[in-house]
Amino acid sequence: MAYQEALRRVLSSIERRLSKDFIVSSRPDHPHLFDTPDIIVGGRGILSAVFVPKARELKNPEMLLARLIATRLAFPSNTRCFFITIPLLTDEFSATVTEHFDKLFKLEDSGRFVESLSDVEVTGTTRAVPAEIRKQAQKRYELLLRVANLRHGRQPSGADPRELLISLRQSVAENTFPLLSPAFSRSPLGVRTERPRNLLNYHGSEIGIVPIANGQLKSDSISELCAYSFGSSYGLDRGIPYLGRKISPNILLVNRWPERGRDPFKPVRAAAFAGWAFTAAQDSEDVTLLADRLQKIFAHQLK
Repeated sequence: MAYQEALRRVLSSIERRLSKDFIVSSRPDHPHLFDTPDIIVGGRGILSAVFVPKARELKNPEMLLARLIATRLAFPSNTRCFFITIPLLTDEFSATVTEHFDKLFKLEDSGRFVESLSDVEVTGTTRAVPAEIRKQAQKRYELLLRVANLRHGRQPSGADPRELLISLRQSVAENTFPLLSPAFSRSPLGVRTERPRNLLNYHGSEIGIVPIANGQLKSDSISELCAYSFGSSYGLDRGIPYLGRKISPNILLVNRWPERGRDPFKPVRAAAFAGWAFTAAQDSEDVTLLADRLQKIFAHQLK
């Protein structure tokens, strides 16, 4: 079943059955995320995030788990995360994601699902994300956003990101680091979050590119990089994200800063929350100096 049809059916069930005391938001916006839950339902002190699998997530369930990790870190700690299973979903897929959501509901079981949205006693199987993990994620975000803002003020434009990456590849010997945390490596499917193309690993920091034309960029390009970063930085223990390895800052090279759209700086914030610092740069030395500086800052302030 197509994602759009499944989402339509879920929303229709909620609209018909849920009390008017609750507020429902389809494809909600979040200032720090591009990939949010498909539906947010709130009321009577209850907040629920509903996930319907997208096409790319059906092909690789680790993409769904990356979206879950981002939600656990960005939304209030009392948010319950529900997953809607659709027809023809494989047993292997369900086995990969089941333990990380509070509840799973079949698409055809709309009555029980909607009742759970308004039932405060439905707490699920996962715990709240520990305050220390959320604090660490927030601190990483603030550091990378501060760097991006400083670079924006000093260097509003730079060299072509593609040419910079080619230059970096020629001048820097790429190091090999684990692409995923141990939790993802132990997935029942043995699948991995795909590493986006045009990435260079410099001493543990990923350096990527986001070309911007006419002051705009495609959200899909940032979304893919953010999902990769969440999936490669964090593991999951029954729905609780934890850092699976050393925290390293990543860098996104742009030729100029986004200027258009309703919220032109959202890509900068979303990237920072996922572990990327937006920046323009003039040459490869500028990039490596920034990466070295960021790594020292992270080693001192994020332990």
